[in-house]
Amino acid sequence: MSLQAETQNILSNFISALSVEIDSIKKYVQKVTAKNGSLLENIGGLFIYKFELDDSYDIPDDTQVQVRTGIASYQAVIINCKGLEIIISCEADLGKQIPSITILVSNANLLESLKRLMEEIQSEKIFINEDLVLKLFNNSTVSATSFPEYFIPPLKSI
Repeated sequence: MSLQAETQNILSNFISALSVEIDSIKKYVQKVTAKNGSLLENIGGLFIYKFELDDSYDIPDDTQVQVRTGIASYQAVIINCKGLEIIISCEADLGKQIPSITILVSNANLLESLKRLMEEIQSEKIFINEDLVLKLFNNSTVSATSFPEYFIPPLKSI
């Protein structure tokens, strides 16, 4: 079943707004210098490295980052960043000992994931309840018949 024109329009506008926000955020990349890296293990084609940090950073686990060693650049994922230590996963073999690397952290990753999700919904690879989309953007009222298999009990006042 095809998406309604109104839903397609909402998704197009949302994707455009996300693109603008992503471009804006990408201008502000956090550079983290890590040193004294060592290969912890190689698991299934992923190379796990541990590095020391000069300062404490609050980088969430599973954040996708770019790692630079000299002139080479690789994609990596933060496994853990706690205190003055960071552990990353990289598909490239950087060697057993790495004197220093620069880790480029962008906060645009989450928005890029959301944009990809919206594009999949728009291309109908993922199906959604359009009544909820229209209600979310205040373009429709949701009737109880939209959700016949769900029962939401009334809130009890205290």
